[in-house]
Amino acid sequence: MFKIIKEKINFLMDKLRRKVAYVPAVSDTVKSLQDVGLDLTEDQNGET
Repeated sequence: MFKIIKEKINFLMDKLRRKVAYVPAVSDTVKSLQDVGLDLTEDQNGET
């Protein structure tokens, strides 16, 4: 019983760590694109 609970907790913690680790990677990628002149925050097609 405790083994199953421990496995579930480890699984959930692993998912949480992966989500937290993903956010800075995306932020770094967007910053790198901005450094080379691509700004992903601007609306390129003029629609609102």
